[in-house]
Amino acid sequence: MAESFQKSSMQQTKQEIRREAMRRRDSIPVPLRHEYSELIAKRLLDSPQYQRAGMLFLYISYRSEVETEAILEAALTDGKEVYAPRVMAEGKMEFYRITSPAELIPSPMGIPEPQPDPARLFPYARHEREGEAQDVLVVMPGTAFDRQRNRIGYAGGYYDRFLLRFPKRVTAALAYCEQLVEEIPAEAHDIRPDVIVTPEGMVGRSATDR
Repeated sequence: MAESFQKSSMQQTKQEIRREAMRRRDSIPVPLRHEYSELIAKRLLDSPQYQRAGMLFLYISYRSEVETEAILEAALTDGKEVYAPRVMAEGKMEFYRITSPAELIPSPMGIPEPQPDPARLFPYARHEREGEAQDVLVVMPGTAFDRQRNRIGYAGGYYDRFLLRFPKRVTAALAYCEQLVEEIPAEAHDIRPDVIVTPEGMVGRSATDR
């Protein structure tokens, strides 16, 4: 598996790191991406973070992202409540419950998204009222990560804004080793995932921490 970026990443801007990480991710041969995605899915599905979760917020993979189809199928089979993201107006992202992959439709950008059915919108009020934190797992994408769990997304800030609205959750990011860099210039508003799942293992908090 590929080594992480050279130490020159410490002098790069976020935009430069994002561009290089996406280039490296795109350059992984498709059969190898499938293989890595299977390893990542298995690690996540075997993790205590997933096993404890009654609700799963799962990004739907697009282009060269770590593939999430197997995770989606497993979560539905396991009887978990599964929510997928939809980008709304004014830079807002909402999550809607899905019970089958067939319910996803392409957005104008081609990204599979759930339909904006108010009856399927995640019940924020119920979650706040029940006050539970450990039963929700948010699985995030990203372009680049470091071993301190700093993350670079796609420059839209969708997950940072969503997670600020929804603090009672555990977060996991999925990444190929090609997306790991030496250091990411973090900012105060950036939210780090609790763990990063790669083909080689978990980066972040141990199984006993959450």
